[in-house]
Amino acid sequence: MQISTWVLLPMLVAHFLLFLTPTFPKYISIPFTAIFLLFGIASTWYGYVTTTTDSMDEKLYENLTGKPHKNVLKRRADKEFRRRRRKLMKEKEEEERRQKATEDKPQTITTASSSAVEVTDPKHSPKYEDGDEESNFSDNRGNRAVDSAIGSTLKEGDSQRKEDDTLGMTTSNDSSDEKWNDSVLRSNQNKKDEDSDSEEDEEEDVKYCWVCQTEVHLNSMHCKYCDKCVSNFDHHCMWLNTCIGSENYKTFCYTVIYLVFFSATHALALLLYIILYFTKKCGVKDNSDFSWLVGSSSACSPMVTMIINLVFFVFLLAVCSMVFQLLLFHMDLQSKSLTTYQFIIKDNQDKRERKVFKSRVAERRKLELMRVRNRRRQLQLQNQRTNKDDEEVEVEEAGCGLQLEEIQIQMGEYKLCKPCDPIRQTVTDETAAQAMTGEARNGSSNNI
Repeated sequence: MQISTWVLLPMLVAHFLLFLTPTFPKYISIPFTAIFLLFGIASTWYGYVTTTTDSMDEKLYENLTGKPHKNVLKRRADKEFRRRRRKLMKEKEEEERRQKATEDKPQTITTASSSAVEVTDPKHSPKYEDGDEESNFSDNRGNRAVDSAIGSTLKEGDSQRKEDDTLGMTTSNDSSDEKWNDSVLRSNQNKKDEDSDSEEDEEEDVKYCWVCQTEVHLNSMHCKYCDKCVSNFDHHCMWLNTCIGSENYKTFCYTVIYLVFFSATHALALLLYIILYFTKKCGVKDNSDFSWLVGSSSACSPMVTMIINLVFFVFLLAVCSMVFQLLLFHMDLQSKSLTTYQFIIKDNQDKRERKVFKSRVAERRKLELMRVRNRRRQLQLQNQRTNKDDEEVEVEEAGCGLQLEEIQIQMGEYKLCKPCDPIRQTVTDETAAQAMTGEARNGSSNNI
């Protein structure tokens, strides 16, 4: 299968470059060819990466090589980095606490006035004399002017001090909010790191593989084709001849995505060729004789090119449908958090349950039909023995009801009548009741 994969891909590329690119005009040929080659290169690259990436179980790898797996080393490095970061954060928090404690200590605040105003008592002034009234009046007027100047200065100082206090309170509130947010972020980060470290420190669930003769992770499975245990086993891809696991599942999905675009581009180009060929537009039919390659118009019949392109078109429609279906399948698995292997196991279990359910319904239907028919026979015998008219009417009505019930039970076998089948509904209710009883017993046993 792997050989056919690496043969089909170059064959499709060669067909596009030989039978489609030369036949289209340049304004159609160049964009289509560029997009087609881009998707082809991307799908080839991701397919190659998928085949060369090994998804071997980590414990099996350590057992075979004697050294830890690269993922184990990476997890250890991440764990050490988180521990160092947590240690640095704690040291930073302690330093901030110490700085805050030193800032909160009482300090002696000394205030000095920027401008000192000396006020002298006019009575003790050396210039003051008792007999000089004019000098007294002038001195009093000068003192009042000085007093008014001092009052205005004090008012301005009080208003400035209030503004400074308000601004300081706002700044301190903003800085305290920022510090609180930083502390909350650091505490959340530390909590996340501690949770991740505690999860890693817990013992991992393991199981013993009798083929590999070693312990492996619980989600690993042994592949019989690769003869090794694969971590988070999804499936063994026959087209790439490799196991798809936790290491290469992402690249496998990219391979499928680009294959869808690759095949869709090819099919769209073929559809456009067929339309332009039969409508005789853009010179597609004239360019289908390979005259551009040989130099003569009789090199090849355009009908031969058309037949080849039709065959490839049908083939590519099938390829597009299968690859697109595979892509939708894996998208559905990712939405349900399932692997392909888990889906197969679950699907087989559902099939077994459906088979058991159908057998129970069929058996119950037989019993119900036997019960109804026996009841009808008893009513017929009772009708033959009785001679009263009223009793005959009651027996006939009961017989009609049983006949309708028998028809309803028989009609329940058909698919269209499944929603109104009484037997199926009865068995469903019984199954649900048994499941609830089993869960209750398991819960009580676990509590004990």
